[in-house]
Amino acid sequence: MCLDLLKLLFLYYLYMTARTFVGVAPRAGVGLTTLFINFAHIIGDKNRVLYVDLDILNLGGTGLLGLERECNIWEIINGKVNEETPYIHKFENFDVLPIYILKPKHMSIYLDDEERYINMILEKIDGLKNSYDYIFIDTLPGYTVTSITTWQKYASLIGVANYNVQAISSLLQVNDIFKEWSARNLKREFLSIVFNDTGNHEKINIRVLQEIFTNIPIYTVPYTKEFYSSHPIANEDIIYKSELRRIIKNISQLASG
Repeated sequence: MCLDLLKLLFLYYLYMTARTFVGVAPRAGVGLTTLFINFAHIIGDKNRVLYVDLDILNLGGTGLLGLERECNIWEIINGKVNEETPYIHKFENFDVLPIYILKPKHMSIYLDDEERYINMILEKIDGLKNSYDYIFIDTLPGYTVTSITTWQKYASLIGVANYNVQAISSLLQVNDIFKEWSARNLKREFLSIVFNDTGNHEKINIRVLQEIFTNIPIYTVPYTKEFYSSHPIANEDIIYKSELRRIIKNISQLASG
């Protein structure tokens, strides 16, 4: 009886809290931001979805979505505005939590105490879990305190790269780091890896990638002109959107399992 009750409570918890996916991109320019924004947009019609921009060093998704002048999470945690000030903003059919830091002095303050600030931000994100079905967190590229702290906190990690040798090598290095963490009782692994095909995939042997990233589902999303467009939503690319729907369905099942 107690076991059945625990199962019900666990299922209720899963249902009531958002599935949270974190993007892992050791290099900039591989299409993580475009991918996560389109993930949010594609399922936003039928789900409550939040896209979180944690790329504090670049214009990132906040700029692409035209929200750089709106109140953001940095202003909230730094006490620049009242806690009651809305810092989550609607973009078409999904919500956005921006973090774009406009002035260099603000960026320097953040970097002076990066670990404390990112933990404060992640705490705010956790407080939003009951309000959403899905949360997509777009992190900083590379090995920063912000990105690593986020990787360590959340288990549903999606590697993102393009078909570039340097990008693939960097992703492999992160995979090895995850193995070391798991050996030290912090189980972290790629839920899946998504390669953005920008036209050079014929130079990379897909079978080799599957052998390198053992037991990790690998997906390829086709080239879309929106990768190089000022507007990040790929509304007109039916093939791209269809593939993203398939990926979201698969990774959601993996996360639930």
